[in-house]
Amino acid sequence: MADMWQLLRCECGQAFGASSDGIVSCTRCGSSRARRVRIFADSTELSKAVALANAPKEVREEIRKRSRDGGVPKIGGKPTPSQLLSMMKEATAEDGTLSIESLQQRLDSAGVEEPSASHLIGRAEVEGELLRSDPMTWVWL
Repeated sequence: MADMWQLLRCECGQAFGASSDGIVSCTRCGSSRARRVRIFADSTELSKAVALANAPKEVREEIRKRSRDGGVPKIGGKPTPSQLLSMMKEATAEDGTLSIESLQQRLDSAGVEEPSASHLIGRAEVEGELLRSDPMTWVWL
């Protein structure tokens, strides 16, 4: 029989996971007094359920809303360089071209006001990451 995975909640409020044949003890307080909330056939699903169960209520609601809507996550605050690069790659068309318009749409959907699409593309062009293919599009090098 395949392992089954349990989502458990301790009396201290912490949610944690364990295999169905494992010894149960809370990862926060060490108590063995926990109630089973749900059983999973896959440890990956259990991992997601534990993370969701331990998230604050507001965060849980936001995660559920985003997964239901399939919406683009908002960056909030100043985006990191890696987030900006990811958005630039996401705005790139299947033919490998990037336009100011497509990048600006991606930045807008993430709630990023600064830097602008033209600034990001200009900086990437100067750094040798992008090459202008026509007046409004660039290709990755």
